[in-house]
Amino acid sequence: MYNNIDIQTLSPNYTDKALELWSKQFTCFCSESVIHACLINDLKNIENYIYKKIEIGQAYGAFKGGILVGFITSNVFNFHGAPSSICHFCGNAADLSDRTSIYLAMYKEVSKLWVEKGVLSHYIGIATKDAEVKNALFQLGFGAYGPYGYAHFDKVLPHKSEYEISVAAANDTAGLQEMINESVDYLANSPLYLKDALSIDEAARAINENRILLAKDKGEIVGFMTTSIADSDNIYAMYTKGCLLTGAPGTYIKEAYRNKGIGSHFISEVSRFCIQNNIPYAHVAWESANIYGNRFWPKYFTPTLLGMKRVISPDIIDRC
Repeated sequence: MYNNIDIQTLSPNYTDKALELWSKQFTCFCSESVIHACLINDLKNIENYIYKKIEIGQAYGAFKGGILVGFITSNVFNFHGAPSSICHFCGNAADLSDRTSIYLAMYKEVSKLWVEKGVLSHYIGIATKDAEVKNALFQLGFGAYGPYGYAHFDKVLPHKSEYEISVAAANDTAGLQEMINESVDYLANSPLYLKDALSIDEAARAINENRILLAKDKGEIVGFMTTSIADSDNIYAMYTKGCLLTGAPGTYIKEAYRNKGIGSHFISEVSRFCIQNNIPYAHVAWESANIYGNRFWPKYFTPTLLGMKRVISPDIIDRC
């Protein structure tokens, strides 16, 4: 127990109260985001998620004086090669008073359960504007891992690039694969350390399944941005069906062509496409360790959600 807050495994009859806590938290910290209007009138997917986590014993409630004041859930699986526990944004909430104590009490309990299972990588999704919880997690050793940004375009944004922007076609497959692999080499360097190359068949599939924008200089591909339309709601990344996604295999511009307006040209075409097709908003997620992404994406997308990460020293396993 911490600060007279008792942590217990939740029972299904607390589903409605947990959803109420989540809804109030979401409204408080995300009301200015375009995702608020898209989600707040239909919380059925969130309710179902909370209920299912309770049903399988993966939801824990914080009680103060017998009243539920917070809850936290977890998903344990391998993530980037490490056993990880991820508490999605849709799976945690606390009363709007004394939030620091509630989150500290909840994490104190669940972190013990995770470490006992050998799970040392811990992720928690919060609202970017939730400064109190962000600071509480920071003091526990969490750091920013990945922001989620959202944008609504009501006009075509200007750009200064003079390069040709087009949608990738089948005859661009080889050139795109080369660019994607070049981007993988970039992502594998400090401070990112990610690596996920594509074969030529996978590059061809990416062109077929997505709307990939290419920047060309005299016919040579010098940059790309992947876009697609969400075919279903996703409560983990918090976007809804019909929004525009910028996702894998990502966005990349050759080093010699950076700071020449190509990124703004891509976004201009994205804004045009959204307006022409009545797309309600666009969504992007990026690694906070991507120093170029951290500078670029917030120019056009409002960071609304933040994934935070803590890694426990592995020698704790020998002491458990």
